[in-house]
Amino acid sequence: MARPVVSSAVSPRSLAHLLVVPSPGRLEFALRLTAITVVVALVGEVYQLPDLALAVYVVFFLNRPDRTSSIIVCVTMTLLLTFCITLILGVLLLTVDQTFWQVMSIGMLSFLLLFLGSASKLRPVAATVALIVGYALDTLGQLPVGELATRAVLYIWLVIAVPAGISIVVNLLVGPTPRSLVQRALAVRLRIAARFLRSPDDETRSALTTMLREGDAELLGLLKRAALEHVSAEGDLASLRQASSSSVALLALLDLTSQAPAAALPEATRAALAEAIDEMAVIFAAGGVPVSAAIPADSTGAGPVATELWEIVGRFTVTDAVHAPAMPRDSFFLPDAFTNPDHARYALKTTAAALACYFLYMILDWPTIHTAFLTCYVVALPSMAETTQKLLLRITGAIAGAAVGIGAIIMVVPAITGIDQLLLVIAFCTLIGGWVAAGSPRIAYAGFQFAFACYLSVIQGYGPAFDMETARDRVIGILLGNVVVYAVFTTAWPTSVARRIDPALSRVVDLMRALVSSSRAQRVAAMGPLQAELRAAEEAFALIPLEPANIRPQPMLVARRTRAIADMAALSAALMVGLRAGDRPVVDTRLAQIEACLASAMNGRRRPEPIRPVLDPGIEWRLSRIERDLLRQPMPPLGVQHAVAS
Repeated sequence: MARPVVSSAVSPRSLAHLLVVPSPGRLEFALRLTAITVVVALVGEVYQLPDLALAVYVVFFLNRPDRTSSIIVCVTMTLLLTFCITLILGVLLLTVDQTFWQVMSIGMLSFLLLFLGSASKLRPVAATVALIVGYALDTLGQLPVGELATRAVLYIWLVIAVPAGISIVVNLLVGPTPRSLVQRALAVRLRIAARFLRSPDDETRSALTTMLREGDAELLGLLKRAALEHVSAEGDLASLRQASSSSVALLALLDLTSQAPAAALPEATRAALAEAIDEMAVIFAAGGVPVSAAIPADSTGAGPVATELWEIVGRFTVTDAVHAPAMPRDSFFLPDAFTNPDHARYALKTTAAALACYFLYMILDWPTIHTAFLTCYVVALPSMAETTQKLLLRITGAIAGAAVGIGAIIMVVPAITGIDQLLLVIAFCTLIGGWVAAGSPRIAYAGFQFAFACYLSVIQGYGPAFDMETARDRVIGILLGNVVVYAVFTTAWPTSVARRIDPALSRVVDLMRALVSSSRAQRVAAMGPLQAELRAAEEAFALIPLEPANIRPQPMLVARRTRAIADMAALSAALMVGLRAGDRPVVDTRLAQIEACLASAMNGRRRPEPIRPVLDPGIEWRLSRIERDLLRQPMPPLGVQHAVAS
């Protein structure tokens, strides 16, 4: 059985491992971030760019592991900021010298943008736009002269445009191409597969399972961006797309060999497969695309799993005419945009928390803790578990960064005599923050906050500064914002992350039905999306311990769902091998019944009773246990949640 992730996902040992473990491209990305921030700081110091600490920090948001994505983000954010500035100027003209309407406009625009972020395709940027618009209206509305406010708005544009322009130049010069990242990732996967075949220990199996759950969506996205560059032949990109899907199917079958005794491979087969896979890994690592591997004449004698493995290895980069079925084109709004009250509730809760912080620091006349206002937009997410995780990362990163920044003010800044020494301090802070930010998504945001707190402490004006109140007030603001968000989200319509587990499992069952009825090429193409859904369910389970006890699902239910996920993973790999002709309609019927039962549980209806036809013993055992674990105690009918990126 696949190892449950709930118990270890948030352990201190696991998080410490994520902080230090090197991953492909992690150091390279951190060094590129460091180079860009140093250049931005140098340009800002020479030309006295306003709010230099923020301009340097923006570099973290503008850059991605590959150069094409980084350039797209830089251009998009510049255009987005231009839109925001136009909106801000329009609102300022309508509400000039009218404090009440300025506050009302902040609240109304915040609610509208956050609602769109939850209920439409704007969710990756809506919270950022709400943050920029709200904070700009607050800051500029307090300026006494209209012309001064207009100039300040235009200076804000420079804070994004200068880092964006420098990021584009650096990425064009030294940024890795999307294709090279795909080839590097495929080489890593194949090396793990070969190592697993030679020595299937727990550490290697854990690495294999982690890569398996990544699926192929990220690699296929990189290949789409590689096509935009028009520097790779379409045939090579098609072969890499096939290799991305084949790698997931290969890892799934290898994982199956360690779980089912009947799927175990003979030593000679394992050694031959490992050698063939290693040869492909070397070619991918060198920037090439391997041709078909030779399939041994006696490959069918080692069993059906070995035969399927040799078939995948032999056709690893061979483009098939059949791909995964195209997803229907979605509309701008989600299907439940105007029927699910959770979208409006999320927008209302976040806006209420932000305005509470706004009124608090205005009443206290303490504007330097305005990070409380910003924190509400940054950490507020639809579920309590996600919100708690992000606020913990924000607190941890901010406190660590402020400590390093204050330490630099005390011990390093007094000895600085030139801009080159200041740039070294900035580079040191960026390298640490960039290393964390380039790691696992479970810790990445702490790297952002570490760097920001360091910049606010070290970069004060255009020369050495020794004001430690800035770092102190920013951390106080972050802590205050976290407390307010947590208080609001735990008292007003608290939402459990468990609400998205059964919908994810329903999609897994639907994809498993595709494995039953499809050709080998379709089964290979469907394995990537299936693993991505399994990963989404596992990540939701990993976040459950962060939720308050009153909304957390029962431990027995969590245990059964976790076991069902492991059984689904094993069953999907078994379906990759193929079924007897008589088993296909029966398995499809059983999966359809499980899917119907999950839908009934999500809608609060009584579940239908499944039938029990006789199947192959291994498949029957897995299906029976999935039915028992999923249907005996369904999740509470709480509806479906949609993640909001920020």
